Amino acid sequence: RWARCLAPFRHRECEILEVGCWEGGSTVFFANFIPKSLVVCVDSFRGGQDQLDDPATKQLVQDVEGHFDYNVAEFGSRIEKCVGDSAMCLSRLKSEGRNFDVVYIDASHRRDDVLI
Repeated sequence: RWARCLAPFRHRECEILEVGCWEGGSTVFFANFIPKSLVVCVDSFRGGQDQLDDPATKQLVQDVEGHFDYNVAEFGSRIEKCVGDSAMCLSRLKSEGRNFDVVYIDASHRRDDVLI
């Protein structure tokens, strides 16, 4: 489905905003599928409360940012990372006048966070 939806961007220079990138799986997809893209990734790398409350996933949160860095290393300057709370990072990007061709939101799974 992503390939079909993103086909118009495949051979264009574009900027992608990914809010919530976790270990970078979707980031790697974007960078590979749209080779002229810049992917701006926003994440706190602390995990959400649902992950921190679950002992099975709490350990996974320990080095999420390190896993992300490793997974996207091959793309170098095509990946821009904004570490912090989504609202803070998005406010900064807005104040910089940044615009994006594609926005993918997969951060907090709580309604109020998504609305903000």
